[in-house]
Amino acid sequence: DVLLHARRLVAQRCLYGVDKNRYAVNLAKLSLWLFTLAKDHPFTFLDHSLRWGDSLVGLSKKQVEHFTLDPKKTLLGAGFSSYIEKKLKSVEQLRLNIHHIGDPPDTDELARLWRDVNDELETLRILGDLVVFAFFLESKPKEREKRLGVLAARVKAALGQPYELVSLRQARDELLAEAHKSGARLPERPFHWEIELPEVFGVGYDGFDSFIGNPPFMGGSLISGTSGPSYLDWLLTIHESAHGNGDLSAHFFRRAFGLLEANGTLGLIATNTIGQGDT
Repeated sequence: DVLLHARRLVAQRCLYGVDKNRYAVNLAKLSLWLFTLAKDHPFTFLDHSLRWGDSLVGLSKKQVEHFTLDPKKTLLGAGFSSYIEKKLKSVEQLRLNIHHIGDPPDTDELARLWRDVNDELETLRILGDLVVFAFFLESKPKEREKRLGVLAARVKAALGQPYELVSLRQARDELLAEAHKSGARLPERPFHWEIELPEVFGVGYDGFDSFIGNPPFMGGSLISGTSGPSYLDWLLTIHESAHGNGDLSAHFFRRAFGLLEANGTLGLIATNTIGQGDT
């Protein structure tokens, strides 16, 4: 069936999605699997494109390379940018191989490619997570900067060494343990868009063609109580000029707009409050 074949190719190569609720992600995979009648595909054939994560919490490629939220600074030094770029290029090629694996796919090859992607990405993910966790564990800019400096020294000693991943995992686990002990609320699953989906932001591409979605609505005064005080600080840091009482949905509009290519479009469900008051 030509139409179903086309639908499967579109699902595999053109559609992306991120949700904070892992069950919503699995339901989306099931929905597309049924809609495309992909009985010759594994249920996991969209693992590379429908992802679990917090779409508002994550770093850009340059922020990961520089190990800081301020891309004008760098805490790792220029020499590490090429090392990180090389890993990202490898991830991009592996993901392109997944996109072009065909219909029906070689199931074993698809699983192998996805494992290779995750192996190559782990270092980059941890670097991004460390910067995010440093922000959420501290409440003041100077304290965050100091903690990042300590972490940067540890990262520089580990990158490129045989024990790289062991050391980076240990650093991340220590921050998670500290948060558990102190009661600090860390984001469950940061999502670093530009390193997770490098084929969308690589050479010749500068973002998505389109966004559609139904963002959650929540008054700004309720965000801290629901997600912790640092969550609102994070949103106000990444979206300059935002008001602390602005609705959470507005941050999804800004995030989506920032991830669009120059001539892209977005269509998100909103209410009239998006254009009123502090929002």
